Amino acid sequence: MQPLVTVGIPTYNRPEGLEKTLLCITRQTYQNLQIIVADNCSENENVKKIAEEFARKDLRVFYYKHNENKGANFNFQFVLNKAEGLYFMWAADDDDRSLFFIEELMSVIKDRSAAFCNFTIRYEGAGKVDHIKIVNSAKGKDKYEQAKNFLQERIPSLFYGLYRTEDIRWFSNMNKGFDWLDCFIIFKIILKYNGFAFSDKELYSAGIQGANYQYKPAKPHSKRIFTYTPYFVNSTKLIFKSKLTLFQQMKLVTYLLEVTSRSFLAIEKNRKSYKLYYFLYRIYNRIGPSIHLRKI
Repeated sequence: MQPLVTVGIPTYNRPEGLEKTLLCITRQTYQNLQIIVADNCSENENVKKIAEEFARKDLRVFYYKHNENKGANFNFQFVLNKAEGLYFMWAADDDDRSLFFIEELMSVIKDRSAAFCNFTIRYEGAGKVDHIKIVNSAKGKDKYEQAKNFLQERIPSLFYGLYRTEDIRWFSNMNKGFDWLDCFIIFKIILKYNGFAFSDKELYSAGIQGANYQYKPAKPHSKRIFTYTPYFVNSTKLIFKSKLTLFQQMKLVTYLLEVTSRSFLAIEKNRKSYKLYYFLYRIYNRIGPSIHLRKI
């Protein structure tokens, strides 16, 4: 018998997206599913109507509506807490998947903690599609190489892959979310657990509503877009708690500093302290180690 896979669908005020996602998940070629829909107190009553209709027709679908909106992080944790399957995945209600998505990832995950595939990014406002081939990100023969490759080519969409449930349960105990949390989760799966397996098939499509990528900060602020310290500090702690050699740990921290600095400089150009950070970064590039990373 096929192992049970739990699919968690956090949703809020997007009935059309929810309906499309439920149609895709219920029609997957991999059939042994538990499908958890968690409604974060949507004002749009069509969300409830669609979810309840699917739950009536398909006994694998379970619908929960929260009495108040407790934030996205709570909702993502909620569906994970409800998971009974040996494997688990989140399914955003604005993304698309091939009907073979779960079957393919189940076929490649084997002894790894997670699995993902090549994918596309659809910019609805521009009618543009980017094809993303995961050439380097999180691939590698060991934990150090996978961690290094991920920092060189961070792809947050890996978050929407397939996990061994026991290797992602820890996320339920995180009290607070922070910016770049999806990247931290992927990084932890690599360093503390057993990393990623990959399929070269293009089976996933991330949807962008506008013509360009829209940043989604955990706590919006008028003076900056993202807060970088929690991600950097938590990732650094994770590195030094790993079983890598001290030399490998120091190298990863250097990569982490580099990629975080590049992200800041690419995104925070309107921040008052931008010129100071840019000046310090130029000094670092002159006197620090020469590390060549892909452009962010």
